[in-house]
Amino acid sequence: MTRAQTEAGFCGVIPEETDARFLAQHLSAYAFIRPHVAGKRVLEVGFGEGYGSHWLADTAAEVIGIDLVS
Repeated sequence: MTRAQTEAGFCGVIPEETDARFLAQHLSAYAFIRPHVAGKRVLEVGFGEGYGSHWLADTAAEVIGIDLVS
């Protein structure tokens, strides 16, 4: 198992069990922004399971995620 697979499972997203189109659409936004957050503080609003925030945390200085809990 790769590091990405381990981290995805930890964050609630298991690529083999997630619709490929859904996964690609959501991860593409993080792949796009990741180089731009290097060394910066990031606030993610509506972070859901947190898999994207977790991935950005490898590059950013700090990541804070907030979400609405009902």
